Amino acid sequence: MDEKGTLDGKARLESRGDAELIQRQAFVRTARAQWQDLVQEISRSMGFAGAVSDVNVAPLDDTENPFWFSWSYHRPDFPDWENRRVALALPFFGLPSLTEQQANSKKPLLLGAPTEITFTGRISLPKGYTPELPSPVEIKSDFADYTASYFFEDGGLHATRKLVTHLNEIPANERPAYVSFVKAMLEDEGRYVSLIGSGGAATAHSINPEAQRFLEQGRSAMLNGDLPSAASFLERAVELDPKWSDAWIVLGSVRLMQRETDTGLDALRKAVSLAPTNSRAYKALGFALMSLHRNAQAMQLWRDLLKVEPDDRDAPANLGNLLFSAEKYEDARGVLETAVERNPESASLHLQLGRTCLRLGDDQKATELFQKAMKLQPGPEMLNSVAYELADSNHHLADALQYASQAVKQTEADASEVKLDLLDVTDFRRMSALAAEWDTLGWVKFRTGDFASAEKYLEAAWNPMQSAIIGEHLAEAYEKLGKNVQARHTYLLAYAAMGQSTDAKLRAKLTSENAKPIPKMLLKSGAPAKPFEQTDLMSMRTIALPKMETPAEGYKSAEFAISFTKGPKVEEVRFLSGAEELRSATAKIASAKFNVPFPEDAPTKIVRRGVLSCSQLMKGCTFVLYPVEASVPNIQNPF
Repeated sequence: MDEKGTLDGKARLESRGDAELIQRQAFVRTARAQWQDLVQEISRSMGFAGAVSDVNVAPLDDTENPFWFSWSYHRPDFPDWENRRVALALPFFGLPSLTEQQANSKKPLLLGAPTEITFTGRISLPKGYTPELPSPVEIKSDFADYTASYFFEDGGLHATRKLVTHLNEIPANERPAYVSFVKAMLEDEGRYVSLIGSGGAATAHSINPEAQRFLEQGRSAMLNGDLPSAASFLERAVELDPKWSDAWIVLGSVRLMQRETDTGLDALRKAVSLAPTNSRAYKALGFALMSLHRNAQAMQLWRDLLKVEPDDRDAPANLGNLLFSAEKYEDARGVLETAVERNPESASLHLQLGRTCLRLGDDQKATELFQKAMKLQPGPEMLNSVAYELADSNHHLADALQYASQAVKQTEADASEVKLDLLDVTDFRRMSALAAEWDTLGWVKFRTGDFASAEKYLEAAWNPMQSAIIGEHLAEAYEKLGKNVQARHTYLLAYAAMGQSTDAKLRAKLTSENAKPIPKMLLKSGAPAKPFEQTDLMSMRTIALPKMETPAEGYKSAEFAISFTKGPKVEEVRFLSGAEELRSATAKIASAKFNVPFPEDAPTKIVRRGVLSCSQLMKGCTFVLYPVEASVPNIQNPF
């Protein structure tokens, strides 16, 4: 953990027995390309809200040895660094709490097969910090034992927790003992370790021990996904200590997770009012307002934070981005300059400040910032970002063409090396990047007046990604080439592709295009009327396979990966997961006619994932290609 409270680490989960079988089967049923997503969900289910990467998995057919998988973990603002205390970065064992009615039941309580689980962890603390070590815990009963121990050595906070269950089911008369056992265990699992720095004692929390206990229980329930219980515990905490800002922060976050927007925001505002110098409260409310697209309120909130915490690192970046989105470029420039000063290694902030300067007509400063961004983050992603900004603002198109071409060349070369038998999530992300880079290069060529070449790249980008902005670019290219029928249809499809985060200007343009009646002159071109009404994006990705043998009964589906080369030609089809009866369908899929355009003759390949669905009701089978996903920021849970 660094001094900003960011945790970077490694995790490994190893299992035997029933847990091993469940975990092994989960990976068997999941396409390799989705393993990172699977581990991300597993990580979240264990109470870890950070980002997962670098997933490694034991051989699925090696049943002689325990099954294991490992991953890297990144979490900014690790709980609860803001208050100079930390969680112990260990999963919860997951023994369920009982309601009052369940606790009084006269039936035995099913516990499951006897098992033994051990979790160990180590957090390297920033230099100068030492922990207030918790006391060791030992809870013994006829049905289970729980132990926990903690020590500090060589700058690392070490923790070991072990749960051993002895019985398949707990006798009815032992239910009260079970309730006490789980309560004591949860209190230990949910504890935070206070840290002492060079400045002295750790930050105090609630003056009411009972309120503190309810907060810990609420956090534990939240991390376990039990939001109703979490809200109940936290409401008790604020009843007992109504002036405790931190408890209101957690309660507000839980209510927002329950989609109780108004009460969630009210709780976060209460946290700010109770502790006007608590930057954590401002940030929790600020990020919540931004996620709800209440940008004007969020801007004022970040300004208020800067008044009480002028040196905060995050507030200028967030305020600057909001001012940019509101097209208040003069105001954004000063704020973003401060953000860059406080985060000098952030390539994205240099890029954003460069975008702002470009819109203010300061080309020289924008160029300097773009160059710095590309230096801080070398590679196709930043090359593409800079090229797009230059093309979109119609500046320095020669440079934009160079950067965009360089990005496409590098990503196409990487894509050409993809092997279906070695697929992982990075290969599909590469396809997303390639589509975005083809769009940028096509948009640059559009700006330079090379509309025919722009059309090729934009069609190649639109086919796999189906992003509203790419569709709009392609429609403009069609218009310049006099292909009005295709332009009109593409505008309609782009309108259908809009999402909640679609830019306001783009939304307005596509809404206007969608509202226009179809001109009679276009209908005279001989095109049928139906395409103008068809805004079903899935139809572009759907292939009928009517001659395939369908299942005798019911519905069957399976996922496959397909690699395409120029032609398009199907190079290879690989079964990923799903109904075993459909595994042999690879040849049928390979012989289907797919519309997968390539822009040029570059030695690259496109890898797509899709689902084959068959049923008697459909009297055949259909194969639907999934759209590649556009990259989106990973929004972190504030806890």
